[in-house]
Amino acid sequence: MAKKHFKSYGRLKINKLDWLLAIVCIVIAVGSLWISLGISIANAGVKAGQAFINVAASLGFVASVPLFGASAVVIAYDSIIIYGSIALLVLGAIYLSKKGLKDRIPGLVAELVAAIGFAFLFSFCFEYLGGSAKGSVHGFWPISLILFLIGLLGLMVFAVWATFNLNYDVSLKKGAQAQEEQPAEEQQPEEAAEEPVEEPEEAPAEEEPQEEEPAEEEVEEEEEVEEEDEDELDDEDEEGEEGEEGEEGFAGFGKRHKRVPFENKIRRASPETRAKYKAIVAALREYDFNDRKSIPGETFSYKKEKMVFITVSGSTLRVYFKLDPKEFEDSPIPIKDVSEVKKYSATPACLKVKSDLAVRRTISLAQRIAEENNVPKK
Repeated sequence: MAKKHFKSYGRLKINKLDWLLAIVCIVIAVGSLWISLGISIANAGVKAGQAFINVAASLGFVASVPLFGASAVVIAYDSIIIYGSIALLVLGAIYLSKKGLKDRIPGLVAELVAAIGFAFLFSFCFEYLGGSAKGSVHGFWPISLILFLIGLLGLMVFAVWATFNLNYDVSLKKGAQAQEEQPAEEQQPEEAAEEPVEEPEEAPAEEEPQEEEPAEEEVEEEEEVEEEDEDELDDEDEEGEEGEEGEEGFAGFGKRHKRVPFENKIRRASPETRAKYKAIVAALREYDFNDRKSIPGETFSYKKEKMVFITVSGSTLRVYFKLDPKEFEDSPIPIKDVSEVKKYSATPACLKVKSDLAVRRTISLAQRIAEENNVPKK
């Protein structure tokens, strides 16, 4: 009997920003227990009510000096921090959703939670250090609480920076990522069986003719070239087989290699490769391109003309542009001319994306194409 697979809902893959949210909660919990310990030792819990009143008043924007005295300043600061964080979460979530970066929204949630915790601890620190509860608790406790306030403030700043800095990789390490992706791979036995098909074809072609052991970088480059050549041959074979099927039916239908879809390749790629891909796509989606994903890759076109094509060869991201590769013969940008390959005739300029510099060059070339072809921004 076939195994039953249960549907999963919500966010199945956590990242560093989810861990950041957990760290924020831990800091708030430890800070709360710390000041609670000092209040319990001094038996000064009766005077803790004013700190809670300050937070409640900040939610209602009631920073009245006649009512609260010096506490009105704390209330005003708490109002700015809490509602500013709420506005940042709402607007930031909308922005990230439009950019296809929903996995970064937990960073804004972490910032909001840190802001709420900061407001509570700030109120306790003020009341027991210089407010209505001054002197009821030894000064060591509210003073030491300042360390927690500094920690939460630092976490708030880091959360905002990590959320909107696209060069910062928020994905977890390969080991944790592999454990998370195991259930998904079990649900797709056909795709899992596709990978061994490519490996035995590559290994002999690399090892047999080589008498001397080359450097690792040279081996990687040779692997990528062979993988690209194999992909091109596979595409041509498939086109030929489809033509024979149309003329002779299934009589001339030969063996066909199963191809791993582009989306699966991206999902299984390393965190660094996925981060580079997301940064490039986010920049392209700022323009009114027609974005379409297919088995070989992702195409960005405008007015039915193919402008940019993204694919994955081995472990390397490749981007093809509608540019003349001859322009880059004396350029520091390592553009490769693939105009001889039929399927790349519309986008003959190829660039391998292996570094952050290559990502910036890719985005710059894409922006050039958009400007030259009058592609409007969204």
